[in-house]
Amino acid sequence: MRLIIKTRLRHAATLLIAICGGILSAQPAEPPEAYGRRLYHRIMQLNPDSLLRVHTNASVYERSIDPENGCDSVYSKEQKKWYYIDRNQFYGIIAAGPSYSTWDYICATYNGYFYHTPREKLLQEAGMMEQAAKNYPGNGEALINEAAHLRVWYNNLGRDSTVWIAEKQAAIKVLERKGATWWALRTKWNLFSLTAGFGTSYPVAFSTAEELIRDIEGLDRKQYPFVGALYADIGTLYYQFRDYETAIPLLEKATREEPGLYFDRSNLRARNTLGIYHRSMGNRKCSDNYFLSILQSPDTIYSRAVHDAIALANLAHSLGVSGVCHEAIALYELCLPIMIREDDYSFCSGIAAGMAECYVSLGDWEKAKQWADASLAYVRENIHYVNPHRARQIYPILAKYHQTKGNISTAGKYIDSLSLAHADYRNEFDAMQLMRTKQELLAERNHAQQTKLHTQQAGIIVLVVFALIAVLVSILIYYLYYKKKAAYRELVEKNKRWADSDRLEQNNRNNSEENPQIIHQPTEKDIEITARIHKMMLEENIYRSSDISLDTLAHQLKVTRETVSRAINRTTGKNFSRFLNEYRVKEAVRILSAARNHTVNFDQLAEEVGFNSRITFHRAFKQITGLPPAEFKNNG
Repeated sequence: MRLIIKTRLRHAATLLIAICGGILSAQPAEPPEAYGRRLYHRIMQLNPDSLLRVHTNASVYERSIDPENGCDSVYSKEQKKWYYIDRNQFYGIIAAGPSYSTWDYICATYNGYFYHTPREKLLQEAGMMEQAAKNYPGNGEALINEAAHLRVWYNNLGRDSTVWIAEKQAAIKVLERKGATWWALRTKWNLFSLTAGFGTSYPVAFSTAEELIRDIEGLDRKQYPFVGALYADIGTLYYQFRDYETAIPLLEKATREEPGLYFDRSNLRARNTLGIYHRSMGNRKCSDNYFLSILQSPDTIYSRAVHDAIALANLAHSLGVSGVCHEAIALYELCLPIMIREDDYSFCSGIAAGMAECYVSLGDWEKAKQWADASLAYVRENIHYVNPHRARQIYPILAKYHQTKGNISTAGKYIDSLSLAHADYRNEFDAMQLMRTKQELLAERNHAQQTKLHTQQAGIIVLVVFALIAVLVSILIYYLYYKKKAAYRELVEKNKRWADSDRLEQNNRNNSEENPQIIHQPTEKDIEITARIHKMMLEENIYRSSDISLDTLAHQLKVTRETVSRAINRTTGKNFSRFLNEYRVKEAVRILSAARNHTVNFDQLAEEVGFNSRITFHRAFKQITGLPPAEFKNNG
């Protein structure tokens, strides 16, 4: 948004050159003039005149939608040019998933066509975008999210701030609930920019800034290419309110060494502010290195020449402080046309003030007066009043000039005005202002919390009680479940060991469901018959036959049915049905143990081990092992 860009450049201008009025930088170890000469040599090695000419070449730096591909256009009276939109390409990019490589194209659409489109037509664009979502099955949700962002993007002009702030906050909540992080962050960024950039609501700006700092921590900058700009914007806000402890780390995160995207000015903006900060702290060397790094940056960005001019003006100020005044004036003269072309008269005022100070150092009071007057004229051209920073630069020069001319009365007026400017300077954006803003924000939050507390207190108490009951019940259920699970696993392991044993069990697995009777001691013949049957079970797997019975066994052994029954009963203490089913269940246990990680068809398993039906198998398996087949498998 060009208006926000210009506003921030004006803020920068206020801080860039103005600090020199009353704040002297700490002197480097070498003599000031020697340091200035060496700094000037470093600057000239970068060939600043040629650099500015290249960076003001619109054919190299202009980024906009090609009119031949545009399907609609809007004319900007301010810029005196047409801006276009290629909806099909824009929709395709959004639906495919916005990326680092497409961010410039998205920004070109927003900074061009969308920015200069009236609000009513913007709402129509959002509606068309939602309709277009139907043409992108599977990816249409991205277009719906983009439409939600566009619908509240630049809807502040001419509207009550509480209304559009609430609309943006509601849109953010909807996007966050949907998990649309990319769009939620951009909408939150837009809310922050408008409330902070125009001073609409600093409490909302700081609250949003705190959320954004948490949101963007650790995000991949290739996936979220606007993270650097967020760090720069938020850091600049805290810097303006002199919360340097918060601002400087954020600004440092915005810097980078590799080239950035065309619309990403965060690197140069952050370096500029860091340069100003270190100068105000007395570290001129570090400050000048930041300004030089701006000129050396490989960024090919929007308004690159403006950032170069700002950096050169700051370096010119450093030269002037060092006493290298002619060279400082030459650099100022390079920068001034750039800022006039940008209509940034606030910064032009700073340049003129810097030149006036240089002429004071050279003893040329007439030219110092001319440039001091020019500085005031540039200010009034732009904002119609002299801010405290500029006054602290210009009024001492004008007071001294009139003193030298014998105009004591006029000089006194400037001195009086200078005292007022100092007082205004101390009050503007000082630490107490930040504290008051945070207190206001805290008061708003407390009021909201108290309102919720009064209306929802009863509900909260009920929820807490239910939550405690739920926790206790959950703990009890978990304990019982864990205990049951442990018992099941122990039972499973016991049955596995039993199933793996081929030993004939004698009188040690009584069925509690049978009528208790005195078990007669088996005869040698009983033991011999039972052993033969046991061998047939193990070697021939005759238990797998569902037709096996006392009669078929007696026929195979050539004895009577009663003999077989009596032998099994006396030797094992079990009836024939229990005796037979144990072999079948053992086989089922082995199969289920081997198939722990596979699906088992229990109907097929029942038939495979010799049972006539699944119900019979289920009943026998649970009776013998203590667990249903499915539970056995799940705990195996």
